[in-house]
Amino acid sequence: MHQAGITAFAPLLPGHGIDAAHLAQTRATDWVFAAEDHLLALHEMCPTLFVVGLSMGAILTLYLGERYPTKLRGIVPINGGVVIGSPSFAAMAFRRDLPDIIPSWDEEILLKDKSVTEVAFRQMARTTILDVLGLTKAVEEMLPLLHLPILVVQAIDDQVLPAWNADYVMERIASQDREVVMLENSYHVATMDYDKDLVADHVIGFVQRHS
Repeated sequence: MHQAGITAFAPLLPGHGIDAAHLAQTRATDWVFAAEDHLLALHEMCPTLFVVGLSMGAILTLYLGERYPTKLRGIVPINGGVVIGSPSFAAMAFRRDLPDIIPSWDEEILLKDKSVTEVAFRQMARTTILDVLGLTKAVEEMLPLLHLPILVVQAIDDQVLPAWNADYVMERIASQDREVVMLENSYHVATMDYDKDLVADHVIGFVQRHS
């Protein structure tokens, strides 16, 4: 982004960047409020503003687009959806027997390019399950409010969030300026996978067209 002449800022959300125990001390409201605060502060310095996010960050991207249409020129959710589509994941939300910290996603399904190691937690907080489910449901209910320009980037082989989320979102938003890019050679963490340059090109092009 910087090489293309675009100022970029990547916020660190509460509970992130240390370990899963710190994540367990935060809830979805903390992530949402922090994302809102960053957006509003950035808008004071840079009125031409876009939000781009991956995975849960993409769900927050959709939320910010729904909630702050006058502050943004467009949004790019990458491998983020509003339906997780995993009964086994949902079944853990109210289990009493789960420890506070549980294993995270199997790394084998995150990156097709096995030469790359994602910098991420190898565990997740039990409370995160319920919060992510609640966040996605709220964002789903708000989809008709979204009328900003949107570029949805989705890996066909995403094994974390079903690829059909791209069509599902498109069917429910009010945006007239919309585009979907389907990635053919990546898993969930597409920004680090084989299609990373393609993702970058599409994001940069989208920002340039709508600036």
